[in-house]
Amino acid sequence: CFDFSSADAYYCACRFPYTGVHCQTQDRLCSGDICDNKASNILAFCHGFTSDKALPYICICHMKNAPEERFVALNNCHSGEIFHKVCDGKEPFVGALPFTNKAFYICLPGWVNARVRSCDLDHVWNYTQKECVLEYTLI
Repeated sequence: CFDFSSADAYYCACRFPYTGVHCQTQDRLCSGDICDNKASNILAFCHGFTSDKALPYICICHMKNAPEERFVALNNCHSGEIFHKVCDGKEPFVGALPFTNKAFYICLPGWVNARVRSCDLDHVWNYTQKECVLEYTLI
């Protein structure tokens, strides 16, 4: 980190795979192989989340005959349950994923396909509150 005493601040230049204000978060890398792209009609890509997120990764599955449509799978595109949500492109909307409570999907104006966002570490999606909440409550 570099001290900018004249501005009463500092800046941390993080080395890969670390990120964050204090380089406290690590990027999780994954390859398309983990998403099991053995099916000839599916192109599979892995999207990794950072170490401060509840999910390590999700699989993005593109059908070769409809590449503009994006499906999402938790474990793999070949044998796992896949999810597809088309956004109306007008209203913001968030919702639950059918195969995990550690993430949610979001649609924003102008979007065609929903994006998946992971909850923070130790958080789960609460459908009623439409937000990620602490997974465990201490008594």
